[in-house]
Amino acid sequence: MALARVVENPHLVAESLSHVGLDLEHQKLTDQAVGYFRQALSASEALGDHQQAAFMLNHLGEALWRTGRLIEARNALTGALDLLASVADDPYLHAQVEGNLGNVAYEEGDLDMAAALWQSALNSMDQLDVVFDKIGLLNNLGGLAYAQADYGRALAFFQESLELAQELGDERGIQEALRNLILAIGRHDEVVGSEQLCAGRR
Repeated sequence: MALARVVENPHLVAESLSHVGLDLEHQKLTDQAVGYFRQALSASEALGDHQQAAFMLNHLGEALWRTGRLIEARNALTGALDLLASVADDPYLHAQVEGNLGNVAYEEGDLDMAAALWQSALNSMDQLDVVFDKIGLLNNLGGLAYAQADYGRALAFFQESLELAQELGDERGIQEALRNLILAIGRHDEVVGSEQLCAGRR
């Protein structure tokens, strides 16, 4: 990044800012990542690179969501959708933005909106034949079904998430899906057992 500034190459500066932000995000230094994402966004906007600006808005929105700044996160993510609508659309990025907007909606307590956004993102990933991103979306939808006491539906989502994680060899995804499955199976069996007990008494 320093060299890019020395040679006055704004495209490399923007790209370097983006990579530093992504690296900090990967290290879970989210507050620091937000600063670099904002700089990368400004640099992309100055270059008139709308596609890159939308990409940075998505990452900025996700980072802001992770730090609890929901209003700022929503503004960044809706800004990304607006940009994608004004240029040649990127279906994969569009689906990622929808997934992140679903996370924000969930934190805001709008569960119906969260479910609709996650399902839309999942449908897009299906069409694009993208497997990895589906694991998290399925876990989100399963968690929402679990919270709504729809344990049968939760089981179906968690089971599919587990199968995809196993297919990819994603150990973290496997462990998360197994934990969720164990919880959902326990609650599902409790409900079924209680219903059978009540039916027997009648």
